[in-house]
Amino acid sequence: METRYSAHTLNDARFGDHICWLCDSSTDSESFIVQFLETALERGEAVLYLYHMHDPKRLICGRNPELERALSSGQIVFESAINVFLPTGFLHPEEAINTLSKYVERSKKAGFRCLRIVTEMTWVFEAALGAERIAEYEHRLQTELLSKGESLLLAKYDRQYFKPGLL
Repeated sequence: METRYSAHTLNDARFGDHICWLCDSSTDSESFIVQFLETALERGEAVLYLYHMHDPKRLICGRNPELERALSSGQIVFESAINVFLPTGFLHPEEAINTLSKYVERSKKAGFRCLRIVTEMTWVFEAALGAERIAEYEHRLQTELLSKGESLLLAKYDRQYFKPGLL
């Protein structure tokens, strides 16, 4: 049975959750992410958006002044997924988890309740070396980071790139 998340259920996500979202490249998808960001601001949470194929600033610019202020203040941070997961061109799960943990610690020190992490998962197609370690990364993500209950992660899988059977 397929689990579906609506904006309502996704915004009810709890710290420690790991949500895999299969979506379409569309304005509906963008609106959904904007709502996810706005919910974080309302709840006093920080956001780390790990982008790969899309410029995330287009999600914020001109839509909501509060989102623009949050970006300026550091409550919302945009970072290249390649810099986090493949800085050497090779996936090292322990290094990726350490980097994400540092972002969680920074958000806690800044006084935020939680760090919401959004990841555009298309970065995996760049992992020519180390792709076989993605399952290890996913396991470590859950056991070493998310299980602490200080963050939640939304992994965004675009149907244009992730065909049925690939996942």
